[in-house]
Amino acid sequence: MNELHAALQGIGQPAFAAAADGRLQAGNDEGLALLSVDRAGADLDAAWQACLGGDGGARWRQGIAAAAAFGDGVRALKSLGRWVYRAAPVLAGGLWLVTLARESLDDGLDGQLIRMSLHAAVRAGRMGLWEWSPQTDDSLWSPELYDVYRLPRGSGIEPGARFLQMLHPDDVAKVDAAVAAAGAKGGIDPFVFRLYCGDGELRWFMTCAQAAHDPGKPFSRLVGVNVDVTDTVQAEERLEAARLERARQQQIMQAVMEHAPVGIAVALRGEERLAYVSRFGSDMIGATPEQGRRWEAWQLCPPDGRAELRREDLPLARACEGEIVSNEEWLLRLPDGALVPVSCSAGPIHDERGRVVGGTVVWYEVTAFKEAQRQRELLLAAVSHELRTPLSAIHGWAEVLRRSDDPGLRERGLNAIARNVQTQARLVDDLLDAARIAAGKLSLTLAPECLVRIARSAVDSVMPAAEAAQVTLQVDVADADLPVMADELRLRQALCNLLTNAVKFSRPGGLVELKLGGDGDVAQIEVADHGIGMAPEQLERVFEQFWQSGGAGARQDGLGLGLSIARHIVAGHGGSLLAYSPGVGLGSTFTLRLPRV
Repeated sequence: MNELHAALQGIGQPAFAAAADGRLQAGNDEGLALLSVDRAGADLDAAWQACLGGDGGARWRQGIAAAAAFGDGVRALKSLGRWVYRAAPVLAGGLWLVTLARESLDDGLDGQLIRMSLHAAVRAGRMGLWEWSPQTDDSLWSPELYDVYRLPRGSGIEPGARFLQMLHPDDVAKVDAAVAAAGAKGGIDPFVFRLYCGDGELRWFMTCAQAAHDPGKPFSRLVGVNVDVTDTVQAEERLEAARLERARQQQIMQAVMEHAPVGIAVALRGEERLAYVSRFGSDMIGATPEQGRRWEAWQLCPPDGRAELRREDLPLARACEGEIVSNEEWLLRLPDGALVPVSCSAGPIHDERGRVVGGTVVWYEVTAFKEAQRQRELLLAAVSHELRTPLSAIHGWAEVLRRSDDPGLRERGLNAIARNVQTQARLVDDLLDAARIAAGKLSLTLAPECLVRIARSAVDSVMPAAEAAQVTLQVDVADADLPVMADELRLRQALCNLLTNAVKFSRPGGLVELKLGGDGDVAQIEVADHGIGMAPEQLERVFEQFWQSGGAGARQDGLGLGLSIARHIVAGHGGSLLAYSPGVGLGSTFTLRLPRV
């Protein structure tokens, strides 16, 4: 037996030796393992008969009795699938050589299980099977393929054109390219396409296929599977849309944080450095973004400028403890030691469980707001004072005239009432013009005009006030022809404001000069006085609304709007208005320049 076993070992597949009556005598290692017996076992033939089964055993005995080579199928005990054997009486001593080879992975029992599992998988996976012949352009569709295409189940035989009619036009080229390459690649690699299903809905499918070849010919058919992946594609689209939206929101937030003209800072509880400080916030204290993340970089004082706040009292630190801070005003210390007023609002950051995990603060400088508030207070004070003064004078003279019949006194009273009415009208006009300028509604109607004529008209209008103040008005015209595009009424108003201002700040017996001339394409007017003059720092503010010089000898009447209105009118004419003074007590000069026509 050992010699027989050794001889069978040289065969490269499971092999056995059987006696003339059909009983197995020996086997190689592969054969013994297949029957689950060892070489020394005495029950090799019993294991073989068990593999053959009843009908298979009868056919085995019939083949042995015929004494000619034969073959049949057999199911091995320890290996899946269907096996076939070939038996031939070719060994010495009348022994039979029996060899086995695997025919397929499914046998009668396994095949049914596999087919049941495959159908269950197809139904559960929303997929369908298909086969297509390039020679006939006919297709075989599984029942499940009709279902996923949302079509009534048909015979299973469909023309290739039916699939193409359902295919989205933009995907035709993709499908054609995959089919064209199927022969060389041996099939179709997975890819997705769109179909208009039977209910009219456009859905996504994934396909893959294997090409079948007849010997010596191009591929004869494609066998594949189509899977409805619409839910997956839509989920991916939603995820992508959500990702893009998050990215967009992050970009918006980043832009806001980087460019918003307010300081923004974020802190997380338990961390020694701030999590984030906006560029504007860092710039406000002259720090880099990294330096601005240190708590000690932020120094706040109460509005009275007393001792700095402790870290735990800062609005951001309080927000990290859950407190909400709304519009608190503090003084922020700058690198040069200056204190600027800021308004702070802060609040906590919560996690998904509602726990406070940090805080954020927003602040902005309120210097401009403070200045606007101061200007409003100045306006109210000036208006109440300036409007009350002429009204008081009118009321006082009216009471005097009611009690007196003196003709001289009556003349004086009527003249005083007329002057104060004019003053009142001028004050109201200035307020209305300031309101129009603020609203952008001070309109100009430009037309060709003579600047010399407008200037002389302005001088005539201011002359009575100059005479009353004992101030001399002198006009010096270097060019009698100064044509300009102008709104006559508004430009005369601007000149009157300049002349009135010069008279007001001149001493009795003083001189106000108005010089007209031209320089190329520019017409120029200079209004110069020899009055109280201005310091350099006052020149920067002279055109501000409601600002008035506090110099010695200045008469504080009016609202401080005249020069501001004059500059706005001149700018509307495309010109410029500048102020100059060599110093306090040395007079002032205002230069008005306009384009010549």
